[in-house]
Amino acid sequence: MTESEVDLSPGPAPPSFPEPRALVGPLVGLLLGTLSACGVAPSDGTAEERATTPTWPDLPPTPEPDPAEDPQDGPQVPDDRLDDRRLLALLRTRAASAATPETCGRVDLRAGLEGLDAASGHRFTSLVVRNVSSRTCAVEGRPGVGGRGLSGRTLRLHVSEGLDSSGHRGPVDLAPGEEAASLVEWTGELAGAETDRVSMLVFQVARGQAPLTVPGRIAGDPAEAEPIDIGPRSTVKVARFAPWARS
Repeated sequence: MTESEVDLSPGPAPPSFPEPRALVGPLVGLLLGTLSACGVAPSDGTAEERATTPTWPDLPPTPEPDPAEDPQDGPQVPDDRLDDRRLLALLRTRAASAATPETCGRVDLRAGLEGLDAASGHRFTSLVVRNVSSRTCAVEGRPGVGGRGLSGRTLRLHVSEGLDSSGHRGPVDLAPGEEAASLVEWTGELAGAETDRVSMLVFQVARGQAPLTVPGRIAGDPAEAEPIDIGPRSTVKVARFAPWARS
């Protein structure tokens, strides 16, 4: 088995990063400026957009999770005790890139959501992955995405491609300790007082791998803080991985 293949051992816990609230702002400004310059208004998750669950261009749709794995009643398995099969069942889209020997495996990475911003009914954060292994490895393209609610149910997210404000294309090589990021936007039907709210997001770095797990909170927030307002029918947009440098 190569390091890029699925590792069925339990993944490491997500990191506890320092709170960097201002990091997403410049990306959001660039994103909204690009939309305005092109004469395109930011999407607010219309009924037409929500009618399907798109995947990246070269991938077939991800099957609906098996109802047996997503019970509506009865005790729920805690997020941190889900096995790889159940984590994969949460995915609404699969990763755009296939795993290669150079690809970072799940055990090579720590992941967290960094920064939070809002504009025109949209929310923005960054999925930041750090190479915690002793080898250089790479991430590439858009990660696969899924989520689980506080109720223990699979979130039927509507996932689409986000704008790549960095302009980066191709692999991002990560030496030990280096980081890459994917801008995450969510909009449309946001979670409220009467709806389920995300407890955990999963991100698949490469096809064939079990996904990384990320708490539904911004890194640095206390454990008792309310999760971000991604709900059962929110529209989530993810950008390609790009190099990430802390300011």
